[in-house]
Amino acid sequence: LYKQEELHGTGASMFDHPGQQSLDLFLRKVYYLAHLRIKDLCEQLSVGAPIVTQVWTIFERIITHEPSLMLDRHLDQMAMCSLYAAGKIAGQPLQFKRILYGYRNQPQAESHVYRRVRMGLSDTAAAASGDDGNGSS
Repeated sequence: LYKQEELHGTGASMFDHPGQQSLDLFLRKVYYLAHLRIKDLCEQLSVGAPIVTQVWTIFERIITHEPSLMLDRHLDQMAMCSLYAAGKIAGQPLQFKRILYGYRNQPQAESHVYRRVRMGLSDTAAAASGDDGNGSS
């Protein structure tokens, strides 16, 4: 196993906490899977490199800073929404139906991913944030 010292010069092991190695492996797999799916979707829709970069930035932001958005949602839903948002930000909005068409052409695509989408916070996320689901805390 690599030592964090070798990677960052800190001298601490990368796997100081129980389960850290499993979590690291899981996150690497999630990132890799997201990369493949986002790349394929962007290629199908002929999206330029600046928007692809923005899609990835939005997606990473969700994973690292807004994990409550992931609760009860599929990885592909977040990828599609990131693509939609990046297009809007770049001033080159993509129709969501076009994004869905591209998604449906992916080998892992399943209709429940885009037909059954949680629109609000999950019960768990609402409880954690103190939101009662009615827009007031």
